[in-house]
Amino acid sequence: MQNLKFASLLLVGNMVEKIYFEKYFKEIYLVKSSDEALSYYNQKHPSVIFIDDIDIIKKIREYDRQTIIAILSKNSNKERLWETIPLHLSGYIERPFKEKQVKTLLQNINHDLDFLYECMIRLKDDYLFDTKQQILYNKLHEKVKLTKHEMIFMEILSKTKHNFFSTEDIEESIWEEDSYKQDCKIRLKYLLYGIRKKLPQNSIVNCYGNGYKLVCY
Repeated sequence: MQNLKFASLLLVGNMVEKIYFEKYFKEIYLVKSSDEALSYYNQKHPSVIFIDDIDIIKKIREYDRQTIIAILSKNSNKERLWETIPLHLSGYIERPFKEKQVKTLLQNINHDLDFLYECMIRLKDDYLFDTKQQILYNKLHEKVKLTKHEMIFMEILSKTKHNFFSTEDIEESIWEEDSYKQDCKIRLKYLLYGIRKKLPQNSIVNCYGNGYKLVCY
């Protein structure tokens, strides 16, 4: 269930249900109505939505096929469930929750999140780098603030992953024309000092003559 720890959940429910799911998800937005859920969805763009309103789900699916959606309902209605098939939902659970149903749903969501997190690169000590949004997460799943040049540096090394990227190419990519006019080795030294303080120890490997690479998993 590792993926759930990085996912935000929009839950149409109550505080008891919010507390129930807090151990699984990174962040939960609790709302009481479907209309409120739609407003929060547009503001927060959660990874996962738990809701019991097919009309709202249809509105979301008109332009969003990626957000993971599941139904939480007090009663099981087969005709209603047939109606949800084209909406590509991750599952359905009834209230009050049954552990087996919840476990199955969370496994489905975890699997679906694999596709959303294709842009995630796993680093040492459960750190993650989101190559699409260019965000570094620490082991507590909190965002690590990067400078502009640190961001470019992480982007470069994440593209090459297990391969080394030469010092010259790094300098040219970060400082562009300046790298031709002056020696940027001191700049790179300070950049490396700063980024290494924000990453687990030995996350960046240096090989003389080859350059630098990230330790990825």
